[in-house]
Amino acid sequence: MLVALLIALLAPPVEAPVVVTGQRPAERDVRDATLATEALEVEDDPRPRTDAGALLDRAVGARVQRGGGAGRAQTVQLRGAGGQQVAVLLDEVPLHTARGDAVDLATVPLGFLDRVEVVRSAAGALYGSAAQGGVIRLRTRRFEGPAADVTLRAGAFGLWQADAGAGGGNRALDGLVALSGSRAEGDFRYVDVNGDPQRRRNADHARFAGLARGRWRPGGGRELSALVEGLADERGEPGLESLPDLDARSQRRRLSAALGWRDPSAGGGVLPYRVDVHGQVRRFSFSDPTPAPGAGTEGALADLSLGARGEASYEGSAWQRPVLAIEGRREAAETTPGARDEVRHGGALSGAWEVDPLSALRLVAALRLDAVSGRDPLVVPKLGAAFRPIEPLRLRANLGRLFRDPSLDELYFEAPGVRGNPDLRPEDGYGWDAGFTFAASVLQVDAQVFGQRYERLIVFVPIDAWRVQARADHGATVDGVEVGLRAAWPAIELDATWLYQDARFDAPLDTPLPLRPRHRLTGRALLPVGPAALFAHMRWQSEVTADRFGARTLPAYALFDLGAAGPVPLPAPGQLRLSVEFRNVLDVRD
Repeated sequence: MLVALLIALLAPPVEAPVVVTGQRPAERDVRDATLATEALEVEDDPRPRTDAGALLDRAVGARVQRGGGAGRAQTVQLRGAGGQQVAVLLDEVPLHTARGDAVDLATVPLGFLDRVEVVRSAAGALYGSAAQGGVIRLRTRRFEGPAADVTLRAGAFGLWQADAGAGGGNRALDGLVALSGSRAEGDFRYVDVNGDPQRRRNADHARFAGLARGRWRPGGGRELSALVEGLADERGEPGLESLPDLDARSQRRRLSAALGWRDPSAGGGVLPYRVDVHGQVRRFSFSDPTPAPGAGTEGALADLSLGARGEASYEGSAWQRPVLAIEGRREAAETTPGARDEVRHGGALSGAWEVDPLSALRLVAALRLDAVSGRDPLVVPKLGAAFRPIEPLRLRANLGRLFRDPSLDELYFEAPGVRGNPDLRPEDGYGWDAGFTFAASVLQVDAQVFGQRYERLIVFVPIDAWRVQARADHGATVDGVEVGLRAAWPAIELDATWLYQDARFDAPLDTPLPLRPRHRLTGRALLPVGPAALFAHMRWQSEVTADRFGARTLPAYALFDLGAAGPVPLPAPGQLRLSVEFRNVLDVRD
């Protein structure tokens, strides 16, 4: 059983400007007009959670895959697509890099965010490579009046985390500064494959992150925005159960920056446009002075991503909205030892046409021409429709091509036992979905059926007794159902999700895709008690296979968490909130 504690101190806002720290309307984006979307507000979840991955556990159709306890890697799956196949954006900054590794959601503190938006669909025509399962948007906090808060978290396994944020401004200018620091011992007890009790060691982490954002509005709805985000992270690398490692360490450094300009009044409001430029520098280093086999090892990986995107639309018609976008990017990766330095350039021209032939019907057609150095241009189409036959009910359907360019590591990386493949072609296929949302006053139901067909998947496979290599020789099929339920009454709030997916390699393998559970259930209950609340949260998933041959399985599991949250009276101005949670309360192991 784990125990987590959250203490939040909120400074009172200064009178005059109105403070808005949670709910805010999402900007209209034609890319999402017919897709299944969900917004998870940070303030709606009273649990003492620490990062974006924890909030995503409640999302319909999402599965957060964890690499261990507090501070360990967290990646998201959507519709059978792994972390490499889901695009993750911090506002408008892509967090996925040229190396193609899945975005680690544990490195994004929850204190930086207002909300997490989940877009579920084959979104390659709209968002480009690595959006086969969908898109995760991490929306940073916004203070529209002077305000500040400090949040302290403590929990089992020596977890400590402190988040602080301050922001303010007026109609013309506002800004935000947020800081987060955390550390945890991370060691835990477990039972090994022989039934003997063991203790996982060298699983600690220490992390510091910061974010600053500012906005200037000169008038007419125009806005200039800037964002800078940085991360410093160090972790122990405990190794395998059969080969534990007490000395291996890894370090991660990340610096992201973005600048955006938006002018909704251009052309008298008929031709609004926006331009965003962004960049990210990242470094990963690893050292192990005493590995189990051989001599000490160390190495470093560095990568740089630069990109720009411009978009303009025509708003002069009541029944149609054409949108044109152009993108460009430069990606570079450096690896030591080996002194490898790889660079590639890419760009895309995309258009979307949103048509409303009836007040209750919306159609979207999109086409993307995507080019990357080293391959022929790809034409990526998408069609979507949304229909509202009656006010509470919305029907939708989508069909589109999905693709992912091989990462620079999959193409060129070389290390003992591992090699890339310069001849790799992109992952390719198509995806479809159909579903509905029923939203009444106290009840919302969201249900979809979906299918993903992959002609090619990139997988590292053995090529001899000592080496694995990236290959694109296997296809795969994913079929599934997503259901979400939300109900809210004055006395209780309930929500639940169910995911069914059948994810398999095509013949001749015809085995399950690794780490894709066939069933996953989540549920939450929130019981208001005066100004406080009691809450319960559960997760269950069926067993999964752990290799591409289906020979090794991980058992099904269920987790139940209980907690309470509420305000604490203060003699001085300000607010104090306290949240306590007991996790995995039914675990009876020693």
